[in-house]
Amino acid sequence: MLGVEHSPKMSGQNAATEAPTIQRNRPKRRWPWAVGTVCLVIAILYLATPNSIWDGKVQRTIRVHVTDNSGGYPVSGATVTLLQAHDYAITEHLGQAATAQILQSSNRLAITNERGEATVQGQFGAGGSVGLLWLGGAFTAEGVLTISHPKYQTAEGMLPNYLQRKEFPIRTNKLDVQIFLAPK
Repeated sequence: MLGVEHSPKMSGQNAATEAPTIQRNRPKRRWPWAVGTVCLVIAILYLATPNSIWDGKVQRTIRVHVTDNSGGYPVSGATVTLLQAHDYAITEHLGQAATAQILQSSNRLAITNERGEATVQGQFGAGGSVGLLWLGGAFTAEGVLTISHPKYQTAEGMLPNYLQRKEFPIRTNKLDVQIFLAPK
């Protein structure tokens, strides 16, 4: 509501030359207090909640693209194998056929399709922490990746070398590897 108010000190000539003062009735703003209170409650809950540290294993998919080194076209029918530390005990005591069957059933052995793609899965050591508002951590990609084909030279190397790093954020779900095979 607008109101016009004249100062009681104005008289005669000054009253005619001075403009009246306009006052606005503004409601008090209470929302800054509400926002501040909510932020304070969140901060107290955040500080009062204990952090949990965890470790274990995560299973991640590795998509392997196999390409001919000289022609640049995809190589179909290549065997992709991911061997991890716990697999070496299996390969030591079993024959080649039984080992291949176990690796294939656990998705650590695959054959590339017509696009030169195959997917294998690895189980990697992981760790991190959990709080009220977050989940953080990383996993370590380890293992030996072998790609073989009768018409090409076998490629074998440590998985972190192909991925160009060893540690990944826990939220990383898929890993991609590009392999170039040289003809025999």
